[in-house]
Amino acid sequence: LERRADPNSLRLKAQIHSDLGQHAEAGNSLLRLQRKAGLRPQEKLALALSYYLRGAPGVGRKFLIQLLEGKDSQPQAALEFARWDGQNPQYRPAVRHHLERSYHASPKNLVLLEALTEMDWADGRIDEARLRLNAAIDRESWVGKPYLIRGNFLLGLGEFIAARDDAERALRLDPSTSNEAYDIMTAAYMSSGNLPSLVASMEIQASKKGLSADRLGLLARLNLG
Repeated sequence: LERRADPNSLRLKAQIHSDLGQHAEAGNSLLRLQRKAGLRPQEKLALALSYYLRGAPGVGRKFLIQLLEGKDSQPQAALEFARWDGQNPQYRPAVRHHLERSYHASPKNLVLLEALTEMDWADGRIDEARLRLNAAIDRESWVGKPYLIRGNFLLGLGEFIAARDDAERALRLDPSTSNEAYDIMTAAYMSSGNLPSLVASMEIQASKKGLSADRLGLLARLNLG
């Protein structure tokens, strides 16, 4: 298909080159596709990333910002902007703007919520992050993941009991969060100052009545700690 230049062939060639790590070739196919048939939003993102990946971030950033400012912007574009330019003081305000704009349009996107929380934490915007997290949980209190995000946030603030409670709620609502939930609970218990008595009481409970598998896992983590 080397000489084929119809849109579907160009899309396939771009994907193959990208998978092979040949980012310049992938970008060239996408540029030909753009001239011939235009690019879909995901293809515009792929074109921008091809420049970042080949060491030309200035061009990539130009394409990425054009996508973010257009009507077909998508959360992944804002997340990639944060990934590539979020630590650059020159572009950090723009990164925050586009993350917030994307989150406003997609308030159920928990990856955006986590990215904004991490940025707020790094920038000392604690109250803003707390309000956003509380609002996300009020809006969907039956979803486990937001509790995990808030639990990690509270853990960093030293609010260990609240962090542990959020981890417990996340685990009850969504058992697939168990590893992350137990990480938070373990860190909270280890920082609470009464770890030896807690471990002793759990071991007594285990010897008398037994513990569920998840509680045994937590006890093991605490003993390792």
